[in-house]
Amino acid sequence: MTGQVDFYVLKGTAPQDRWRYACRLTEKAYLRGMRVAILATGAEEVRALDDLLWTFADHSFVPHKVCTAEPDADSATPVRLMHALPAGDVQGTDVLVNLSAQMPAEP
Repeated sequence: MTGQVDFYVLKGTAPQDRWRYACRLTEKAYLRGMRVAILATGAEEVRALDDLLWTFADHSFVPHKVCTAEPDADSATPVRLMHALPAGDVQGTDVLVNLSAQMPAEP
């Protein structure tokens, strides 16, 4: 994946602040027809984001899939939640929302 890299500095430091912002950013990209991968810090954060993507806004619907294993990394799903980068990293993804300390490998 090559292209633009944006960093966001939020006012709050609570994990929920980052998660809500990640949901809004993901919704914006999804509505523009982009495929999004959200890389979380672990399984607990993936579960929290999974719940939040359904509830963060009354008017929103962001279809997504929790990818817990490499075969789950289906590029046809518009939004994928994961806590480890699958082999091949995030090929087929337009936007990576990285909430972890991991970096994708160069293609």
